[in-house]
Amino acid sequence: MILFATGLLKFFIGLIGVVGTIVFLILSAFQRTRTNKLRYAGITFLTTFILILAITGLEFLMYPTNKKQDQLVLTGLREAPLGAYWLGVYDDSTWELGNSSREIEVRGTYTISGDTLHLKTLGGTAFYNGNTKNSFVISGDNLIEVENTGIRGLKIGLNKLNGL
Repeated sequence: MILFATGLLKFFIGLIGVVGTIVFLILSAFQRTRTNKLRYAGITFLTTFILILAITGLEFLMYPTNKKQDQLVLTGLREAPLGAYWLGVYDDSTWELGNSSREIEVRGTYTISGDTLHLKTLGGTAFYNGNTKNSFVISGDNLIEVENTGIRGLKIGLNKLNGL
């Protein structure tokens, strides 16, 4: 959710910066002394670039890339304009859930019995309904939630689990 908001912020800063730069360039074309307007165009462009770069740097400091990406055996995703869900299941019997692979909110351990993935939270965290346990049935390329925590279902993106 935070990455979505900072993405919108960068978009609007970029839009305002590009429009401002173009306005100053057009104004400089119609004036005798072009140096002031060209200077303003350069300052506007440079400021826009630096602001977008700074926001991107802060994003990576706050939400670094997922270091366990190579250990993924199953991923599930439900995209939405606001409040997407991403589930990553790792080969060391752990899992993570959040808005993306960088915005993790809940962690825990898992077991698999038959076609059902059983999740248990760790560290005092809980699912969105307050429960510390949840289960998903693996059905084709979907994860269907057994208990209703608000996730309902996820589309499987990666499945390296044997036989499922």
